[in-house]
Amino acid sequence: RRRGGMRELRSRGQTGNVGFELKYREHSGAPLIAYRLEIGEENRQPIVERERLSWQPRIRQGRPRYVLDYTRGDGHATQGIQPDEEGERTHQPLAAADLLALNTLGQFLEHPHATGLRTFITGWYLSYLAVPRLVSGRVATPEERLSAEGENLANVLQYLSQTDSHRLNNIFRDLAQQVPQLERVTSDEQRDGSLLLELKDKAFDEPILARFASDGTLKLLAYLILLSDPDPPPLIGIEEPENFVHPALLRRLGERCQTAADNAQLLVTSHAPRFLDAVDAKQVRVLHRGDDGFAQVRTAAEINGIREYLFAGGLLGDAWEQRMMDLPNKARHAS
Repeated sequence: RRRGGMRELRSRGQTGNVGFELKYREHSGAPLIAYRLEIGEENRQPIVERERLSWQPRIRQGRPRYVLDYTRGDGHATQGIQPDEEGERTHQPLAAADLLALNTLGQFLEHPHATGLRTFITGWYLSYLAVPRLVSGRVATPEERLSAEGENLANVLQYLSQTDSHRLNNIFRDLAQQVPQLERVTSDEQRDGSLLLELKDKAFDEPILARFASDGTLKLLAYLILLSDPDPPPLIGIEEPENFVHPALLRRLGERCQTAADNAQLLVTSHAPRFLDAVDAKQVRVLHRGDDGFAQVRTAAEINGIREYLFAGGLLGDAWEQRMMDLPNKARHAS
């Protein structure tokens, strides 16, 4: 509804269902699992037209085994870690056609593959850090993880100061290297129970309130907290981290993202060439608008001349600025 209903979610001029497909392995060497979801519409209301969760046996000739197979809320589910091809399928209809079988059955231990995928998806962290929210007042209650918009920044600093001062000191040390005049950041509990976030500049005796500080400094602080999490979400999505951040700091922010990717999967959308300088060409997906209006996706490493340019000492961000990643036809509207 917020985005105008199904009509606005479909590609322009298209009809029918909107489909999503996710393929993954639960751990290294595990069978390939595929989840397919198709969202349709009935009486202007969204419904789950089709939903399937299957896993592929290691024997290549083996047919996919369906763990969940549902159409409009009616379907079957197979229990167990390794459901047999002829295994028992239980008819378990849902109460309505707009419910997800994965969300419903994924809460029961007898469906471990559905439980694992549900846990994975619900653990995703999508960052939409908004500067006005970073300085909003909050009740003084320690919180372990930064919220999507970052309005609990002071609460997370309070939590770290009480439980993990070593990590907090590392965050401040990293921030000070990028913002040399910054001496410290504090979150103090007030008499009314609220938290006050303050930043102290080395050149002055008194700190200033966070709402008067640099927007870029606050966003960097939030990103450093997010990317230093020792127990991170399984997938971290970051939308345009370059907003409000000085261009000279973007490469170092990209390096922090690379380090964080050792413990979690990161998906970052960016229009910043300097951020790309810290990323491998095989990790970059370049999106173009084709002549038909639809998006085309390639890795930067697949584009002619990029590997040679990087081997000669060029930077990936410079290659983008020089339009080396544009398509060789008229479709030159890079996103």
